[in-house]
Amino acid sequence: MIKSTATAFFQANDAETAFKRLRDTHHAATETRDAKAIASLYADNAFLYGPGGGVTKGKDAIFRDMSAFFSAFEQFTGSFVR
Repeated sequence: MIKSTATAFFQANDAETAFKRLRDTHHAATETRDAKAIASLYADNAFLYGPGGGVTKGKDAIFRDMSAFFSAFEQFTGSFVR
C-alpha cells in the first residue's frame, strides 16, 4: 500500500516538486489498483467530478467509488507516460 498525506506533498520547497510527488503517488496507486491510497490524496470534503458528469462527494465516497471501479474492471491496469 502506498502511504501519503497531502501535508507531505506541500512540505516540498516548491510547487513543482509538490506536484510531481502528488502525480507520482497517484500514478503508482492507480497502477497498483490501490483505492485507499488514491482516496488518501483527497480532502475529507473533496468533490471528484467524473467524465460522465457524476460527482463523488467526500474521501470515503471516493474510496468506495475507486474500489467499485477496480472491482468492475478487473482487467484494468493503469500506466502513465511521462
